[in-house]
Amino acid sequence: MNESAHRSEHQPKSHKYADAVLLEGVKGVTDLIVKPGLINLDFADINTILSKAGRAMMGSGQAAGANRAEEAAYAAMSTPLLGDLPTEHATGLLVTIRGGEDMTLYEVDTIMGVIRDKVAESANVIFGTCYDPSIEGSIHVSVIVSGIKMDQFTPPAGKVRKTAADSDVPTTTTDEPAKESTGLFGFFKL
Repeated sequence: MNESAHRSEHQPKSHKYADAVLLEGVKGVTDLIVKPGLINLDFADINTILSKAGRAMMGSGQAAGANRAEEAAYAAMSTPLLGDLPTEHATGLLVTIRGGEDMTLYEVDTIMGVIRDKVAESANVIFGTCYDPSIEGSIHVSVIVSGIKMDQFTPPAGKVRKTAADSDVPTTTTDEPAKESTGLFGFFKL
C-alpha cells in the first residue's frame, strides 16, 4: 500500500485501497458460493486452503478490453498488498474469477496459467468462476495466498516494531518517507 500511495496522499485514502482489496476478495469468495458459474466453490474448498495454513494475504485485480484476462491476473498477483511476497513459497492459493456472461473458458484458462506460473507446482490451487452481469465487459480476479512464513518477506523500509495485538506482524515507523517500500502487510492469523 505504501508503494502505491503518493507521498502527499492522506492515510484514509490509502486505507480505502486496502479496504477495496479486502471487499473484492470477500465478495469474490461469497459470489462463488452463492452465484451460478462455470466452477463453483463450497466451504470445504475454502477450509482446505485456509485451515492450518499459517498466514494468508489477499490480492485483487480487474481489467477490461482485449487482454483483460491476463491483465486482471497479473494485477491480482502484483497488488501492493502482497508486497514482495515470494508467492512461489505459498502452500495454498484460492482464486476467484468473476466476469459477465461474455467471459470465456479461454480467459479462465489464461488467468490460471498466469497464476500457476507464479506459484510452486506443489501449491494447492483451488479456483472457481461465477457470472456477474453487473460487470459485463470486465473480469475481476481475487487471490488468497496462504501458507506464508514471515521469514519469506522483505519488510518495508523503516523501523520494524512489534504490535501488542500480534507480535509477529511487522509495522513500519519512520520519520522519512520510505525509499523502496514493499507494501502493507495485510495478514490474517488463521
